[in-house]
Amino acid sequence: SVTAIWKAHRKGAFFANPCYTQIHPTCIPQAGDYQSKLTLMSESLRNDGRIWVPKNRGDNRGPNEIPEEDRDYYLERKYPSFGNLAPRDISSRAAKEACDDGRGVGPGGRGVYLDFRDSIKRLGENVIRERYGNLFEM
Repeated sequence: SVTAIWKAHRKGAFFANPCYTQIHPTCIPQAGDYQSKLTLMSESLRNDGRIWVPKNRGDNRGPNEIPEEDRDYYLERKYPSFGNLAPRDISSRAAKEACDDGRGVGPGGRGVYLDFRDSIKRLGENVIRERYGNLFEM
């Protein structure tokens, strides 16, 4: 985990070859004591999901309470040619910028939403369930 490496480095450990550190922008945040770390999710989720945050800082409404006009699909806005399929380093950096701007969601404001509503409308819930298995269980 990069977090562990960074913490060790800050305490004096040497850190070489950061180019070999992998960034994995899609994960499920910790939801309780039973979960000791982030749960990685397939990058393929970004193929069908749309990533967004609230347009306004500190908007604490639930995702279903935020109307479309109050959502910022920031990857689609910033990188219209790639949208949600922008490379993961770019996607991660853009998510961090949104969170640092006070528009992150979840515990500590360090998350973003991944919305499958349009894909479910277009392809059907069964297709999305088949592609992403236990996503609906989480």
